[in-house]
Amino acid sequence: MRPRVPELVLAAAVLLGGCGGGASGADSGPAARTTTAPAPSLAGGARARVVRGWSDTLRHGDIRGAAGYFALPSVVSNGTPPLAVRNRDQAVTFNRALPCGSRLERTLSRGRYIVGVFRLTDRTGPGAQRPCDGRGAEAAVAFRIAGGHIREWRRVAAVPHRGAPIPAGPGAPTQST
Repeated sequence: MRPRVPELVLAAAVLLGGCGGGASGADSGPAARTTTAPAPSLAGGARARVVRGWSDTLRHGDIRGAAGYFALPSVVSNGTPPLAVRNRDQAVTFNRALPCGSRLERTLSRGRYIVGVFRLTDRTGPGAQRPCDGRGAEAAVAFRIAGGHIREWRRVAAVPHRGAPIPAGPGAPTQST
Protein backbone atom coordinates (compact mmCIF):
# COMPACT_ATOMS: atom_id res chain seq x y z
CA MET A 1 0.00 0.00 0.00
CA ARG A 2 1.40 3.37 -1.02
CA PRO A 3 1.59 5.97 1.81
CA ARG A 4 -0.51 9.07 1.35
CA VAL A 5 1.13 12.49 1.19
CA PRO A 6 0.36 13.47 4.84
CA GLU A 7 2.14 10.35 6.12
CA LEU A 8 5.17 11.11 3.94
CA VAL A 9 5.29 14.71 5.18
CA LEU A 10 4.97 13.54 8.78
CA ALA A 11 7.73 10.95 8.37
CA ALA A 12 10.05 13.45 6.68
CA ALA A 13 9.49 16.01 9.43
CA VAL A 14 10.21 13.45 12.15
CA LEU A 15 13.39 12.25 10.47
CA LEU A 16 14.60 15.82 9.92
CA GLY A 17 13.87 16.61 13.56
CA GLY A 18 16.09 13.73 14.64
CA CYS A 19 16.23 12.08 17.98
CA GLY A 20 19.76 12.50 19.26
CA GLY A 21 21.76 15.59 19.93
CA GLY A 22 25.23 16.55 20.85
CA ALA A 23 27.12 14.74 23.54
CA SER A 24 24.70 16.08 26.13
CA GLY A 25 21.62 15.27 24.06
CA ALA A 26 20.57 18.94 24.21
CA ASP A 27 19.71 20.98 21.16
CA SER A 28 20.98 24.51 20.78
CA GLY A 29 20.52 27.40 18.44
CA PRO A 30 18.20 30.33 18.07
CA ALA A 31 15.08 28.31 18.89
CA ALA A 32 16.52 27.19 22.22
CA ARG A 33 15.41 29.42 25.09
CA THR A 34 14.23 29.00 28.64
CA THR A 35 11.09 30.32 30.22
CA THR A 36 10.80 32.47 33.28
CA ALA A 37 7.89 30.45 34.66
CA PRO A 38 8.24 28.71 38.03
CA ALA A 39 10.52 25.69 38.11
CA PRO A 40 8.89 22.34 37.37
CA SER A 41 8.22 19.80 40.09
CA LEU A 42 8.75 16.08 39.98
CA ALA A 43 5.76 14.32 38.47
CA GLY A 44 4.26 10.93 39.00
CA GLY A 45 0.92 9.27 38.84
CA ALA A 46 -1.24 8.44 35.86
CA ARG A 47 0.37 10.86 33.41
CA ALA A 48 3.84 9.47 34.13
CA ARG A 49 2.52 5.91 33.67
CA VAL A 50 1.30 6.85 30.17
CA VAL A 51 4.70 8.35 29.28
CA ARG A 52 6.55 5.30 30.65
CA GLY A 53 4.18 2.89 28.90
CA TRP A 54 4.67 4.64 25.53
CA SER A 55 8.47 4.71 25.97
CA ASP A 56 8.73 1.06 27.03
CA THR A 57 6.42 -0.09 24.22
CA LEU A 58 8.39 1.77 21.53
CA ARG A 59 11.77 0.62 22.94
CA HIS A 60 10.61 -2.99 22.60
CA GLY A 61 9.74 -2.42 18.94
CA ASP A 62 5.93 -2.47 19.22
CA ILE A 63 5.26 0.42 16.83
CA ARG A 64 1.48 -0.12 16.65
CA GLY A 65 1.29 -0.45 20.42
CA ALA A 66 3.23 2.82 20.86
CA ALA A 67 0.91 4.51 18.35
CA GLY A 68 -2.03 3.33 20.46
CA TYR A 69 -0.90 5.67 23.25
CA PHE A 70 -1.76 8.67 21.03
CA ALA A 71 -5.15 10.35 21.14
CA LEU A 72 -6.79 11.12 17.80
CA PRO A 73 -6.36 13.86 16.92
CA SER A 74 -3.05 14.76 18.58
CA VAL A 75 -0.10 17.05 17.86
CA VAL A 76 3.57 16.10 17.48
CA SER A 77 6.66 18.25 17.10
CA ASN A 78 10.13 16.71 16.99
CA GLY A 79 12.14 19.86 16.28
CA THR A 80 9.56 20.72 13.61
CA PRO A 81 6.52 22.96 13.48
CA PRO A 82 3.56 21.23 15.16
CA LEU A 83 2.04 18.47 12.99
CA ALA A 84 -1.46 17.06 13.35
CA VAL A 85 -1.86 13.32 13.81
CA ARG A 86 -5.41 12.65 12.69
CA ASN A 87 -5.50 8.87 12.27
CA ARG A 88 -3.82 5.71 13.54
CA ASP A 89 -1.70 5.34 10.37
CA GLN A 90 -0.15 8.76 11.01
CA ALA A 91 0.51 7.81 14.66
CA VAL A 92 2.22 4.62 13.45
CA THR A 93 4.27 6.62 10.90
CA PHE A 94 5.41 9.06 13.59
CA ASN A 95 6.49 6.31 16.00
CA ARG A 96 8.17 4.27 13.26
CA ALA A 97 10.19 7.33 12.14
CA LEU A 98 11.69 7.94 15.58
CA PRO A 99 15.20 6.53 15.16
CA CYS A 100 15.74 5.61 18.82
CA GLY A 101 14.06 3.87 21.67
CA SER A 102 14.21 5.42 25.11
CA ARG A 103 14.17 4.60 28.78
CA LEU A 104 12.27 7.08 30.96
CA GLU A 105 14.58 8.41 33.68
CA ARG A 106 12.41 11.05 35.33
CA THR A 107 9.37 13.22 34.81
CA LEU A 108 8.76 16.85 35.68
CA SER A 109 5.34 18.47 35.87
CA ARG A 110 4.28 21.97 34.95
CA GLY A 111 0.59 22.76 34.64
CA ARG A 112 -1.06 20.56 32.04
CA TYR A 113 2.31 19.35 30.69
CA ILE A 114 4.55 16.59 31.94
CA VAL A 115 8.14 16.53 30.70
CA GLY A 116 9.72 13.12 30.28
CA VAL A 117 13.51 12.99 30.44
CA PHE A 118 14.78 9.94 28.56
CA ARG A 119 18.03 8.05 28.01
CA LEU A 120 18.13 7.14 24.31
CA THR A 121 18.55 3.46 23.43
CA ASP A 122 18.43 1.14 20.45
CA ARG A 123 15.02 -0.39 19.75
CA THR A 124 14.53 -4.15 19.86
CA GLY A 125 11.85 -6.45 18.55
CA PRO A 126 9.88 -6.31 15.31
CA GLY A 127 10.05 -2.48 15.05
CA ALA A 128 13.81 -2.28 15.58
CA GLN A 129 15.62 0.36 13.55
CA ARG A 130 19.22 0.78 12.61
CA PRO A 131 21.39 1.49 15.64
CA CYS A 132 20.44 4.71 17.43
CA ASP A 133 23.01 7.43 16.65
CA GLY A 134 22.18 9.18 19.93
CA ARG A 135 22.38 6.07 22.12
CA GLY A 136 23.20 7.07 25.70
CA ALA A 137 22.27 10.75 25.26
CA GLU A 138 19.43 12.41 27.12
CA ALA A 139 16.38 13.83 25.38
CA ALA A 140 13.28 15.54 26.75
CA VAL A 141 9.71 15.63 25.50
CA ALA A 142 6.82 17.72 26.82
CA PHE A 143 3.60 15.71 26.84
CA ARG A 144 0.01 16.74 27.35
CA ILE A 145 -1.91 13.70 28.50
CA ALA A 146 -5.71 13.61 28.40
CA GLY A 147 -7.98 10.64 28.95
CA GLY A 148 -4.99 8.33 29.38
CA HIS A 149 -3.60 9.18 25.92
CA ILE A 150 -0.93 11.49 24.50
CA ARG A 151 -2.66 14.60 23.19
CA GLU A 152 0.62 16.49 22.53
CA TRP A 153 4.19 15.19 22.05
CA ARG A 154 6.67 18.07 21.78
CA ARG A 155 10.44 17.67 21.87
CA VAL A 156 11.92 20.37 24.07
CA ALA A 157 15.22 22.06 23.32
CA ALA A 158 17.23 20.90 26.32
CA VAL A 159 16.95 18.46 29.20
CA PRO A 160 15.44 20.12 32.27
CA HIS A 161 16.86 19.20 35.66
CA ARG A 162 15.12 19.44 38.99
CA GLY A 163 14.70 23.10 39.88
CA ALA A 164 15.56 24.32 36.36
CA PRO A 165 13.12 26.07 34.02
CA ILE A 166 11.63 24.01 31.21
CA PRO A 167 13.30 24.98 27.93
CA ALA A 168 11.07 25.96 25.06
CA GLY A 169 11.40 25.65 21.33
CA PRO A 170 8.91 26.31 18.55
CA GLY A 171 5.48 25.23 19.77
CA ALA A 172 6.73 23.94 23.12
CA PRO A 173 4.84 24.89 26.26
CA THR A 174 5.95 28.21 27.69
CA GLN A 175 3.29 28.95 30.29
CA SER A 176 1.26 26.82 32.64
CA THR A 177 -2.47 27.01 32.06
